[in-house]
Amino acid sequence: MNAIRTLKDREQFRALLRFSDDTSPDVFGRMAGDIPADIDERLRALADGALSSKEQKYLLEELVSSPELLGRLAQYLQDKVSRDDL
Repeated sequence: MNAIRTLKDREQFRALLRFSDDTSPDVFGRMAGDIPADIDERLRALADGALSSKEQKYLLEELVSSPELLGRLAQYLQDKVSRDDL
C-alpha cells in the first residue's frame, strides 16, 4: 500500500515515464490486447488517485504478479502528468 501512495510523488512519476520511454512500441502493442478491461480501468483509476485502499491493495497484487501491467500504468501516469502540466 505504501508503495502505491509513493507513486504520487512527481519524481517517481517521472522515473516511471523515463522507464516507459525506453520500452519499444512493440512491447506496448502486445500488452494492450492482453490486459483485461477491469484491470485496465483500475490502472487508470490508480493513476488518477481514485482507488480505495482495498482496490489499491488488489491492484498492487496484480502488478506484482504481472509486471507487464507497469507499462500501462506508466502510460496513464504520463497522461495524468501531461494533463496536470497544462
